[in-house]
Amino acid sequence: MSPTEDVPGPMGRTVADVAVLDALIVGEPLSTVVPAKLRGLTFCVPLDWIEELDPGSRNALDAAVEALTAGGATVRRDLAFKPVAEYSTKAKVSFSEIELQRYIDSHAGLTTTVDELLDECEFPMLRPSYKEGGQGWEKVNMATKTADEAAKLRASWEQERDAIEAAYAEFFSSNGVDALLTPVHPIAPARIEGWE
Repeated sequence: MSPTEDVPGPMGRTVADVAVLDALIVGEPLSTVVPAKLRGLTFCVPLDWIEELDPGSRNALDAAVEALTAGGATVRRDLAFKPVAEYSTKAKVSFSEIELQRYIDSHAGLTTTVDELLDECEFPMLRPSYKEGGQGWEKVNMATKTADEAAKLRASWEQERDAIEAAYAEFFSSNGVDALLTPVHPIAPARIEGWE
């Protein structure tokens, strides 16, 4: 968890490794992952998403481009892509203390409180972010909304999500692109010790 409320997911050196881990997490049978054929696929490295990459992120991205190209894919580096900026979400649902505590209480084996959870978090910026908002997002406590207000907010967010998805689809279709290729993090993440 971070001030941007990122959610970590399974990571591995190969897609096959991640598929095995995902199957174990969700309790599904293990399956053999067959690598996709790269020939005929077109990837795009958006110009406007890589302007300020640190050297490590740029090296990793260049290595991925080299591997995809060696596998027969086409990688374009001549397109800009900004639908997320055009359709930036105006508000973000934030788990209130009440909602998060309800989630904790719904799991029989958990006996902690929200404050205890935040106190144990190694990332010092999480508590103020959680309590006060930040990162340009408007924090919305859904627990304080009536059913009608909550339904209207959800409908607004779903409409905006649909617009973002349509912008992606239009970009892919009009440029003959199958997927975007971007770094997970454009700059090296700060060390926890550096936060005050």
